[in-house]
Amino acid sequence: RHSIGVARRVQLALAGTEYANQPEWLEAALLHDVGKLDSRLGVFGRVGATLAGMAAGQHMADAWSAKQGITRRVGLYLRHGELGETRIRIAGGGEPAARWAGAHHDRDTWTATGIPAPVIEALHAADDD
Repeated sequence: RHSIGVARRVQLALAGTEYANQPEWLEAALLHDVGKLDSRLGVFGRVGATLAGMAAGQHMADAWSAKQGITRRVGLYLRHGELGETRIRIAGGGEPAARWAGAHHDRDTWTATGIPAPVIEALHAADDD
């Protein structure tokens, strides 16, 4: 439901611009969180993982991912961007969608994606809404 809402908000934000109706931006919106599938966490688990990451720091994600059980799942959740980027590429998805999945939580990497700034702003605003 979240990804569909993001895609709808991106479509609205880009309507009337040169980027309107370009399928790669809809794909990026729909797939930006696909890496969360690896964690197999439900809503409450995702909330807990987010809080754990905030408390211990994102840098713990790799170490936690190497563990077992819930600790591993929390680590995988915290790494969902990079995992989603890989999933999209393996499945033959579009490169802009893969790059956005990998970068969407790190503002410092957005320009390196090659995605136009107005599209980045639309994707980010739609995800934060």
